[in-house]
Amino acid sequence: MTCVLEVAIEAARKAGKILMDGMSRPLDVERRVAHDVKLSMDRKAEEAIVSVIRKAFPAHSILSEECGRIGQGGEYEWVIDPLDGTYNYFRRIPFWTTSIAVRCRGEELVGVVFDPCRDELFIAEKGSGARLGDQKLQVSGVAQLSRAVIGVAYSPKEEFMRMNAETALSLATTVDKIRSLGSAALEIAYVACGKLDAFFEYGIWPWDVAAGVLLVREAQGSVTVAARAGGRLDVLASNGLLHDGLARLTGIRPRAAEGPRAGS
Repeated sequence: MTCVLEVAIEAARKAGKILMDGMSRPLDVERRVAHDVKLSMDRKAEEAIVSVIRKAFPAHSILSEECGRIGQGGEYEWVIDPLDGTYNYFRRIPFWTTSIAVRCRGEELVGVVFDPCRDELFIAEKGSGARLGDQKLQVSGVAQLSRAVIGVAYSPKEEFMRMNAETALSLATTVDKIRSLGSAALEIAYVACGKLDAFFEYGIWPWDVAAGVLLVREAQGSVTVAARAGGRLDVLASNGLLHDGLARLTGIRPRAAEGPRAGS
């Protein structure tokens, strides 16, 4: 597994360098749609990641936001989002990331979330904990919703945008703060390191959360992932202490294994 992690780190850092170089250059907008934008930098970062993976593990399959699925069959699948927070990147807001996860038979084994703007590398290996650089990650100890800082992301799909907005509004007077920072993968990593106490989103894609799910679980937090039609997911990630209460308030119910502190 260590070799797989090393390749994931190499791929994330290579994509990060390309993206950081692109921050100082004019951007090539490939497509504008309601509430979203597609940039050529997404594809360039993806191509760099795929190249590193294919060189090291040509038999592994890949699921990516930009190109969909590459390869079929086999036990190992790489789930990648080359640029999570594209709109932030487009507007030069320095909160975006590269997310890479590796699954074996559907179970996350390795997770890497790399924030090039701060040179922060979040990594997790199943059963070995989560780290930010050399620092071991631990979720927060906040046990009261009234003290909690909750992250939420807003899908560009209006159905889910409304659902997220309505739930965030209903939580606003219950929790201490609601934050929407523009990169789900990085916000979930912030749950793992205790900067946020929880994060939720309806209608998110697997590549946005695959690495973060493992980060939170390995940092002793809890995650609920509920599948929707069409491949989308509802996700609730928390420090575990708040999980039951937030599950009731968000309606995101356990349909997958939760972390060790679930129900605490």
